[in-house]
Amino acid sequence: MKDIKEASLRIAEAVAQQAVEEGVTEGCDSTPLKERLEAHFWTPAYACYG
Repeated sequence: MKDIKEASLRIAEAVAQQAVEEGVTEGCDSTPLKERLEAHFWTPAYACYG
């Protein structure tokens, strides 16, 4: 899947937004949700053995 990171980010954003709307969690601050998710999104980094 070519756009797996973007798809994963959209799903995470929808789930987090729903949690806020249902009162399961509180909104954290004024930083947009997508920016907060991107800041904590895992990016693979592999060590070079050679």
